[in-house]
This record gives sequence, structure tokens and C-alpha cells, in this order.
Amino acid sequence: MMLESGSLPRSENRSETRASIVNKFRVLILGSYGLGDRFVEHSRDTNDPRRSPHRRYIQAFADASDAVLLSLEGPTVRTSPSHGTSMMQPPHSETENAAGTLRSLGVQAVNLANASPLGSADTTLKQTLGRLRELNISWFGAGDNTDEARAPYRLVLPPEVGGGEIHFHGTHRGPGRGEGDTPRYARRNSAGCALLERHDVPPARAASAPEDSLHVAVPSWSTGFSWRSAEQYELAHRFLDKDYDLVLGHGGDVMQEVHRKRERWIVYGVGRGNYANRVGETGITPGSTPPPLSAWAMLDITLVDGRRFVTLRLYPVRPDPLARSSEAVPVGKDEFDRLVHVLAERPIRPWRFKNSAMGFGEDDLGHFLELQIGEWPLKERPSRLKDLPVKSDPGEWPLRGPTREFEDKMLALNKHRGASLVSLAAEADGGSTEWLTNAVARIESHGRQILIKGSAAHESAVGSNIVGDKLLTAELLEANGVATPSAAVVGSPEEAVEVAASIPGPVVVKPRNGNKSKGVSTGLTTDQEIRDAFHLAREHRAEVMVQQHIEIEAEMRVLASPDEAVAVNTRVFPHVTGDGVSTLRQLIEDKNLQRSLNPALAGSPIPIDGLTSRALERQGLDLESVPELAQTLTVREVGGLSVGADIEQTLEVTSEDLKATASKAIAAIPGLGWGGVDLIVEKGTGKPYVIEVNTNAGFASATFPTYGEPRDVGAHLWKLRLEAAPAQVSLVPEVPEQTVRPIPMLAHANGKAEIGDTSFGEVFIESLGRQNYSFQSKNAVIGVVTAPDGSRTWITKSGMTPADRFAVRHIIRRHEWVMQLLGDADVPRVRARAVRSPQQLRRFIDGRVTSAVLMPIQASWVGPDAHSLAAEEALGIESISEKLWVQARPPGWRVRILATPTGGWVVTTKDLQRSLNATLLRKATNAAVKAVRAIPELRWAAVDLVLRPKRVEANRVGGVLVEGLMQQPRYTTSDHVIAGDFDEFCRALITSGDSIQQRAEGPTVWALSNA
Repeated sequence: MMLESGSLPRSENRSETRASIVNKFRVLILGSYGLGDRFVEHSRDTNDPRRSPHRRYIQAFADASDAVLLSLEGPTVRTSPSHGTSMMQPPHSETENAAGTLRSLGVQAVNLANASPLGSADTTLKQTLGRLRELNISWFGAGDNTDEARAPYRLVLPPEVGGGEIHFHGTHRGPGRGEGDTPRYARRNSAGCALLERHDVPPARAASAPEDSLHVAVPSWSTGFSWRSAEQYELAHRFLDKDYDLVLGHGGDVMQEVHRKRERWIVYGVGRGNYANRVGETGITPGSTPPPLSAWAMLDITLVDGRRFVTLRLYPVRPDPLARSSEAVPVGKDEFDRLVHVLAERPIRPWRFKNSAMGFGEDDLGHFLELQIGEWPLKERPSRLKDLPVKSDPGEWPLRGPTREFEDKMLALNKHRGASLVSLAAEADGGSTEWLTNAVARIESHGRQILIKGSAAHESAVGSNIVGDKLLTAELLEANGVATPSAAVVGSPEEAVEVAASIPGPVVVKPRNGNKSKGVSTGLTTDQEIRDAFHLAREHRAEVMVQQHIEIEAEMRVLASPDEAVAVNTRVFPHVTGDGVSTLRQLIEDKNLQRSLNPALAGSPIPIDGLTSRALERQGLDLESVPELAQTLTVREVGGLSVGADIEQTLEVTSEDLKATASKAIAAIPGLGWGGVDLIVEKGTGKPYVIEVNTNAGFASATFPTYGEPRDVGAHLWKLRLEAAPAQVSLVPEVPEQTVRPIPMLAHANGKAEIGDTSFGEVFIESLGRQNYSFQSKNAVIGVVTAPDGSRTWITKSGMTPADRFAVRHIIRRHEWVMQLLGDADVPRVRARAVRSPQQLRRFIDGRVTSAVLMPIQASWVGPDAHSLAAEEALGIESISEKLWVQARPPGWRVRILATPTGGWVVTTKDLQRSLNATLLRKATNAAVKAVRAIPELRWAAVDLVLRPKRVEANRVGGVLVEGLMQQPRYTTSDHVIAGDFDEFCRALITSGDSIQQRAEGPTVWALSNA
């Protein structure tokens, strides 16, 4: 007996309501259906027990239907081998016999979006379309061009069921080539089927579609024998996002999972229409794969007393066990009962037949599973469940960007989320993007260039280093009138206890330079808790701090610049919403799959661990509990994005005081310019406190929030970056003046000439001291320089200032990327390449290189992992376990030039046996400057060059080659200055702002083209 299901009156009950007026329109929808020689042969004599009774059964279904749609497997004309090929006739190719079959079944339209609409020749599809025209049969899912292939089949309903239209949209997901390398997909001017891509799912309702229409997606996505695939799950959500009312998939070998999401049904697959697969004939048993069945789908439109309802019935079919063929026939009662039992007892996502929208039963055609699609009001769009709160919708599509077009572009780009957002904003502004990697790109627009890397935004190298020190950040916030919990650095557990005693209320213990809440303990009240927390924090960082604990009423991250707050991300505890079918474990797994599809949430699943179990236990639940439909449950009591929390974007309802506090916090950090400010609101007082300021703030979460209005943060960042980017320099480079005699580089470091290896930062700070600048260290990395005139500049001890972008600084630390940028700018450089095997290394070395530099692919130039090898040593390497960078080390004179986009400033060398003439100096300077200019926004660098004087004198190619560049060079007692003034260069670094300008006076300069 069929279970009661929803508000639609059941057939066995209609006789009891004699006053009811019931009208019905039925549409039979069949999966991949072959009508070729094999079908005709098996259908000739339905009384022969050796032959399948399939034809008799399917004819009964067709006769009971008002319209029949099938997905045609193969062309309607006999294909023949193309000239010069030896293609065999496909086993399901249609002959002229197909015409009679299509007519007898009353087929009104065929879906051609499948794996073989073209056969083996370019003209086969067009011949098929011509044949269908002759038969007066419509088609969809393929056509002479893209627009025709994407056009739906529009089935007009009669007035007896309220009129309106059903639109069937066919698409195919699969390889781009058919048999004989035939293009499979339609293009603007070429025939094929409609392509299904995750970034290009056609919208359901075109401008021409009437309001009174129901839209059914009929995708072909072959998956073999699985309940569903991750790709199907994502594509199904894309269909729902594009406003389809029902997803009815096919193309697989068996009937797949059925799932209700976002107030609509997804039938992942109905299997094959007539040639069911015999795999798994051992019977219908529980397991990880679906039962070996397909289904014939019947879409019922029923008008009852002026109310219209839509129902989908799935009639399971399987290969006829008594016939030699594999043709499908409906299952018997015993087999159907086993199927219902298996579906109800599935270990993962079982069918809950108590669900009001799901049921099963039997009618004149056979046994069926039934899904209530819902009510379809007359003259209106189909309605959906109204009792699911929008915020709690368990199937909310994870991509919710500013516009649908924006989402599609983001998916098509398929790059790092943060870099993609800035790139899309730049391209909308007329810019162009060249990608170096998935997360690194160069953007050019309005005569300027910038580098982007991941989620690095507008931060400077100085600002990003400051906020990495939580204590220094707190001091700067307090000095600028921004409220922040009081804190102190402690060196031992007992000192932590002592400091905590001086702070009223509970305390927080955390690493001074931590991130992502690692090693953080909150709400500590006892001495032992504080001691234990100290040891936990020490496991993550050497320095530990104790901080005042604030009772929180609200917690948020505000993305802001000093001038404005751009977005507010309020964290929502990890939660799921019941569908009346799935267990909490299954709902969490589904939610995690959705999170993996969201650029902002990918890589941050909801953990299924002890914390989750304890949170559920406190609610009287466990992971196997099944929440009711629309019941929302918190599954973890933590608000971190990285541990499963959702994001609600709340800028529009956040107070001006909170937004102003965030902007003031950004302005308090020298050189920051942009960041994510973590704010809390104190319970009872409403007072805002800044607890952290972050770089790499994950701004994509505001553009793709779980809830709330999406904010296009990338557009804001693009504006900041473009305004700050220096114009491209085209002036001829200034050449440094040669020194009278070589000057030891380390003579600049007072009292340190005996040190064999000294960093640029040490020499830089010593130079400033000699010039009456004072330096005050703030931590191991950051300090403040005070000029003789009293002006102050925050710097890193390696010579970075607030004018040096963090993203640029990070990019040039990877030598491979630097060499790629140099090559793109036609900078003369030494031979180099990436290698993965000894064979590739030998091909690079053998007979062409006498010496080489070998380093890991992610290493910096002249870093500790770079090794110089003779050719014989390199050729002797027998195994390579990681991708490496190999670079020729040609013979010549090696010099290093400290250069800016405007000129060379200091030239050093270890080889004093050679002399530097004006031509060689000019060409070396030009090459160094060209290298710096090749890296957008780079203010300065130490450029290593190899000079070959004889080639320079002969004006031959390769006289000056760049080997690499860096901003953290090291010097030894062998390094001597042979041109330029190091003190002048150091002074210019901290006084020149965004670009280090040319000196007011200097020697004659030459154009770069002479290099």
C-alpha cells in the first residue's frame, strides 16, 4: 500500500471525494534509449519466451501517457565509415526502423544531449535533425549551433490542467570529442550537443519564458555505478542556483540517489531507458553502490478542484531475467519490496518514507517510488516549501557572489580566491591579467602594473610584520586611542600567574606571534589553568603573552582601510539543518562538501571529532540522530572559520562606531593600509575592543558569505592597489660614479670588518647611524628610524619601509617566479629551467654547461638551499625527489648592483682583478635597472650579474646577463664597492616614499636600448 504523501489526493482515495474534479496530464521521461537493429530484433515477436517483453511494457507506459520524451542513444540514420577510417557500426545505431518505433510510442521530443549524437561523421547530427523534422518530432539538447542546442523543449499543457508550459533543458557533461575525433559540443557556428560546465550552466528562465512554466534540467552525466559523484553534486546545485524546478539526470548505468535540496528534488540519474545493465545481478542488496536497476520516470500534472500539483513517479526496471537480451522490464513485487527495504536501510542517507514528500506505491503500470514536487499555482511559477527559513536552508548554494555573472567568471577562472577577486575587478576596469601560477599574477591597467599573490592585499612589508607581533600591535592601538585588552609578555608559568593576578577577571594566554588561534586558551581563572596554558602556547611560539579576557556579546571581523570599512564578517557557529532524511553525520558531510565548493570556505570543513560529539551530547543528540525537516542544530560551539564556522556578512546593520573603530585600528599600524580587524563587543557595556589585526585576511569570505549581502571586496582592493602603484618608469637609468679605489663593503659596518658574512640589514642600519640617524628596535624584525630633522620612519631591519608592498616582497623570494618575470620583460638572463628528473637535468647540462646552480623550485636566489655544482657533479645525480630549478653559471665577471627603477646606486664585486670601464658600467647598470623594472612595484633590489667584457666590446648578445635578484643580500669581507655611494643609497631608501628618485646631479645617462 502506498504511504500518504503531502497535500495531493492519492488515487486510491479519490473515489471517496466524489465532489472532486480531477484532471491529469502525464509525461513519460526515459533515460538513454536505443532504437537500432538490436531493439527491432528483440521486439519482433513478443510471444517468444526467448525474447524480451520490453516492447509490450514500454508501449503500455506510452499509451498511458499524454507525452513521451526519451534521450536518444545514437543517431536516427545508419552511420557509415568515413573515408580513410575503419569505424564499425555502433551497436545501438538507429536505422529507418526507428521512425516507426518513435511514432508507435508517441514520442513528441527526443533529448540529443548524450555521449553519441554525432555518430562517427561530422554530418550525422545534421542528418539526424533532418530526419526528426521529417517525422515531426521535436528535439532538445543539441542543434546546429549553441543557441539551438541550449534551447529547451517547450511542452504546452492543455487547459484541462490549467495550461502553462513545461520546459525540458538537455545538456551533456563528458569528453569534448566523439567517435572519429568528431567535435561533440555545439559552437556558435557548428553543430553539436549542449555543453554542461560548472561555470556555464544555462539559466532556466530566459526572458521569453512565460511566468506560468515549470523548468526541468535533464543533464546527461555518465557516472557508471555510483549513488552520485562530487561533480554531480556541484552541478546539481548550479542547476538549482539557475532557478530550475527539478533536476532529472541520466547517462549512468543505474538509478542513482534522490535528494531534496533547496526546496527542490534532485534525481541524480534514472539509468538507461531500455538496455538495462546486467552488472550486479546477484540481486538488490545494501551496499556502497546502487541496486542494478534503472527507472522509467512519469511526471504527473494534476488539477484537483482548481489546485494544480506536480508529482514524479519512478518505476524501477531491470533486465528481463527470462530473456537473452538486456532489455528492461518493470520489477516484480518481491523485488520492489527489497528495493524499498534497501533504500530505507541505506547506511548513508537512507530514504525516510515518513517524509511527507516521499513515498511508494503501485498502480496499473507497476510499482513506483513517488516524489512530491509541490503545488503549481495557476498562472504562476511552481511554489516551493515555505516552511524552510532562508537562513537555515540546508542546501544553500555555497557561491553567492555579487551577481550570477560574477560567480560564473569566478568558477571559469579557477584560480586562488583572493587573487581571482582582484583580477576580476581589474579586468572590469579595463586591465589585463597574466597568471604566473594559480595564486600569483601580474596585472596591467592605466599604464601601471601590480603584482598580486593569494589573499595578500594592500599591506606593506612593515605593516604585515608589525601585526604579526600581538604585543607591539596592542601598544600601537593603545597609543592611538583604540581599545584593546591589556596584555603583557611573560617568560615563565609563574610570571604568567603573577601577571594574571594583576588583571581583573579571567585571562587569555596565547603565543605573541601566533595565528589561526593555535595555542590560544581563553577564560582562564585558576593558577594551574594558566600554567597549563603557558606550556600550550610555548609549543607554538617561544614568546607567550597574557591578555585580559573580555566577556563577548558579539564577535566579528571587519575588513577595512584607514578610510572606510568595506565588509563585516560575523561568525556563525557550525550548524546544519535537517531534511527529515539524513543523520547529523550525513548532514555534516554534505555541508563539508558544500564548503569545499565555496572559495572562502574550501579547506575548512566542520570536524567530526570529540568537540562535535560533546556539543551534540549537551543537546541530547549524537551523530546518528536524524533532525526533522527545517530543524537547525549547532554542531560545534566554536566560531573559527577554519574549524567549520559560517560567515554572515553584516556591514549594512553594523553600527558606525564599530566600523570607525576598525578603520582607526588600521590607521594605527604604520604602513598597513588594509587588513581584517577582529572586534568583540563586551557583554553588558556594548564597548568594542580590538583583539587582533590581520593581514592575509581572507577577504573572499565577504564576497561569498554563507548568509548576508555579498560585498565585492576585490573591487575595493583593486582601487587601493592601483592608486598606490607607481607609474611605469621610462627614463634612462642613472649610472653610479666609479669610486677612486675599491672600498671594502663591510668597512661601512663599524667595527665589523672582520665578520665574514653580514646581512644587508646590519650594514644598512650601521650606515644610517653614521649619518646621524637613530634606530630604536621594537622587536627582532621591526624598528623606528629617526632622521636628524626629527622625522620618523618605521622599517624592517632588512631595509623595508611602509612603501614596500608585502605581496611584492613575498613574490621575489621565489627565484623561479623572478626569472619568469624577467623573461617576460626580455631581460637578458642566464639559461635556466625547472627539472623533475635526472634525465631532464642531464639534457640541460650535457655539453652546454660547465657549472650550474641547483636549488629547490620554491627557493630564493642565493639562499641556503642553492648549490653550485660542476657539470660532472650535476651529471652524476641519480635521483631527484622534488622539482628543482637548475641554472647555468657561465664564466665571467660577477658583480652585484643595488638598483631602483630609476638607476643603479652601488656596484660591488669580489673580483678585483678586473677593471670597470664606462661602457661596461653603463651596460651593467642598464641590465640591473631593467631587471628591477620587470618586477611591478619593486622599489629596489640587489641584482646579480655576470659580465663578459669581450662580448660587450664586440657588441655581441649575452655580454651582460642577469643571474638573479633579492632584497636580503649578504656581504663578506671579499665584497668591495667599485661604483656608487652606499650611504646615499641607504638614506634614499627611507626618504623617497613610494619610489626612490634619481639623484639631482650625476654623470651622463644612456637609454636602456643600448644595453
